[in-house]
Amino acid sequence: MILFNDVYFSLPIEFNDPFDCNTIPNLIYTEEEKEKYRFNLMNDVKNTQEVFNSLGNDIEKTFEDGWKYTFNNIRNNLRIFCLSEVNNNVMMYSHYADSHKGICLEFKVTDDPFWEEVEYVRYKNNVPDFHPFHNDIKFIHKELIEIETLIKSCTWSYENEWRIIKDGPYPMIHKFPSNILTSIIFGYQTSTEDKLFIQRIIEKRTTSIQLKEVVKKEKSFELEIKPYQLIND
Repeated sequence: MILFNDVYFSLPIEFNDPFDCNTIPNLIYTEEEKEKYRFNLMNDVKNTQEVFNSLGNDIEKTFEDGWKYTFNNIRNNLRIFCLSEVNNNVMMYSHYADSHKGICLEFKVTDDPFWEEVEYVRYKNNVPDFHPFHNDIKFIHKELIEIETLIKSCTWSYENEWRIIKDGPYPMIHKFPSNILTSIIFGYQTSTEDKLFIQRIIEKRTTSIQLKEVVKKEKSFELEIKPYQLIND
């Protein structure tokens, strides 16, 4: 990312939240809609009477199992790049920067096409509802993507997360404009060796970049970000 301006889009199965991109919403529909579904299922030329009879009266389970299959298909094709609004949260460095030994990359949001698809994550107390019988197929697909990728438990609200979401093969790497990576923040426990290594890397970049570091704020449990003094090796 630092040297070649490459962004890696992660697989949802790599995430540390078991519900992230793995939530089956509450399916909301009327009895009339269920009967219409039953009728269409019975009259679908792909379903023989024998197949339909084997379903018994549990059409509702068949219907919901079908939607679970749809959600799994969507989930398996998603690739996600995750970002945060905050750069000084203690938990973020603990979870995503190797217990404060890693680094944080700061990006500048511009009108560059790279940011066209960025979306903010919504935090909810409950699993969302979903109406599967909307007439607009594109609307349904968009809502499914949103439920799967942009709604998380309030437990994670401290992350203030934004995401860029794409469909496609794995691994997925995308280029970003060099000038939108503006700074690197060293974690509170980033080693001197790693700091020197980063210094050498940024010397090879075509655009300049700032170095900053996390420090503990005095008489507080908060972190603050300060300019970093270069090490002469």
